[in-house]
Amino acid sequence: MAYNHYAEPDPELAPLLAVAHPLPEDLTGDINAMREFLNTSQLGYSRRMMKPDLPKDGLLHIEDRQVEVKGGEIPIRCYWPTIESGSDKTFPVFVWMHGGGWVFPGIESDDYLMRILSNALQLAIVNVGYRLAPENPWPIPNDDSYAAVKWAAANMDVLHGDASKGFLIGGISAGAHMAGSITHRVLSDPFFKDHPKPTGQVLQIPPLVHPEAVPEEYKANVTSMEQNKDAPMLNKEQSYHFYGLVQAPPFDPDFSPLLYPIEQFKELPPVYMQVAGLDPVRDLGLVYIEKLKLAGVPSKLDVYPGAPHGFHLIYQETKVAKKFQSDLRDGIRWLLARPSATE
Repeated sequence: MAYNHYAEPDPELAPLLAVAHPLPEDLTGDINAMREFLNTSQLGYSRRMMKPDLPKDGLLHIEDRQVEVKGGEIPIRCYWPTIESGSDKTFPVFVWMHGGGWVFPGIESDDYLMRILSNALQLAIVNVGYRLAPENPWPIPNDDSYAAVKWAAANMDVLHGDASKGFLIGGISAGAHMAGSITHRVLSDPFFKDHPKPTGQVLQIPPLVHPEAVPEEYKANVTSMEQNKDAPMLNKEQSYHFYGLVQAPPFDPDFSPLLYPIEQFKELPPVYMQVAGLDPVRDLGLVYIEKLKLAGVPSKLDVYPGAPHGFHLIYQETKVAKKFQSDLRDGIRWLLARPSATE
């Protein structure tokens, strides 16, 4: 049981989790009601906490666009540091997919974070508003996100981006899951013979294999779904509920990218990953790191023992949440430095 120790209580978080947390207990209830809560009460709280770190007016250019996808269009929000008229200054590019079990929020949920990262790290960012399940089951959310990555690759000039400085894709939870899937998909797409490929991946609390599709050689190290089955903020029942809503195909490598062959892993760009120790999907990310290391892919991992899924969004004032956000910046910097060794 290699990773069970990561569930040991965090001394700062444990008393807070023992009292209550502000998320509704029934994440498997009325989807529209939960969307309303996340887009109002939870988003309002998150923004109040992040507001002091927002860049001052005038430091960023922000614009909303539409990307064509099969069956319609999706919204994206683009950010880049303000530059003087006529300047040829360019920035690394980062394409971001939000979390929410493939079911919840949208580009607004991480808008403040994207503003902060764009300014602090001097990035051009594309924040993707993929279509949501259950109205749009798999593979629609993934296909939409992939279309946005291809749009970014083909529109570096629009973004004042320069892929030679870095072209990252990433996300949190379901968004990280799709970022991991997309990076495999890029490898065999002829489109990327004439366009830049991603140079790095940012994977926050990612479920990179369906729990029912874990290969035999990894099963001994995948205990978190049972160990953390009653965890706060996300538990086993809720995890499977989201898998059902998105109509997940467990054994399809696009949905469970851990299943791709090791030879394909060897072609992947470097990975920065963050994992929460009290999370039912914890080991679904950690075994992916195992395979990356086996393939010789540069990878950097930060683990937050005793922290539940998405803890940094609720308990933003805790030391561990602040470390989570600081580590994210350091992880992006690490990827932009083009790492060649595994940490």
